[in-house]
Amino acid sequence: MRSIFIITFPRTASTHLYISLLRIYNDRLGIFEPFNKDYLQGLKTSGKIIHDIEREVPHHYFSLNKSLLNLIFTNSAWLDAWISSTCPEVPYLGWAWEEIVRDLASLNVVLKDVYAWVRLREMLETLPPSKVFFIALVRDIDSIYNSFRKWLENNYMKNKLARIVRKARELGLVEALKRFKRGIKILTHKSPALSPLNIFSLGIFYRAIYGYDDYIASVRKVNEDVLKQVLGKVYRHYVKLVTECAKKYDNILVYRFGEYLRIEKIVDEVLRQVPF
Repeated sequence: MRSIFIITFPRTASTHLYISLLRIYNDRLGIFEPFNKDYLQGLKTSGKIIHDIEREVPHHYFSLNKSLLNLIFTNSAWLDAWISSTCPEVPYLGWAWEEIVRDLASLNVVLKDVYAWVRLREMLETLPPSKVFFIALVRDIDSIYNSFRKWLENNYMKNKLARIVRKARELGLVEALKRFKRGIKILTHKSPALSPLNIFSLGIFYRAIYGYDDYIASVRKVNEDVLKQVLGKVYRHYVKLVTECAKKYDNILVYRFGEYLRIEKIVDEVLRQVPF
């Protein structure tokens, strides 16, 4: 059997595909976002992975041996470094990324990750085709931009509400809001997603590809224009990368679609490539 690695760009319906494939290949372990500390932190505290659209996502992390699971958790700290530091010392995906993907590939998994695509070429070069089949999704850029833009608007609204709550505290009005204590905690937590070093991970991709000096010269404040500019440059690189990889390697499927992913079409193609 071969593992299936969905190594793709964010906002390409990859979680929906992951869930669908895991239902079909139900003899495989589901490994969701092993390089994403945000999801792994939720996993450590609650045992669950919650997605903003699909809600609770199935996984089999606790079926892994303890040493591999601990390595995944420890390695995920790379993301904190890249969000908080202008010039992080830790490499992109962390020091142990090669060991992690090699070990997971040997376990017959359905894996999905939106950070690993930057290392796609290296994965294809080092992992045997008999062990792994890769999937990369290419969605039209307007749909991806609209999805990110909604995130941007939601985060700006969240920050605006946070300012209102802080003002209420100053005026001694928080007692009236006690029943909404959990909501206040969420609202007053400033999301790192709007940091110029992050921008919903686009800033992380950009710096991994083009370097920090080129990036910081053009990004000072996050707005729709900056979002469009950074997304455009990063996504062009992604499309070029996966297109070149598909021409060179036989064990990768690049599936292109518009606003909505038709699961049945891609599932048929995967079943031809990776039979039970």
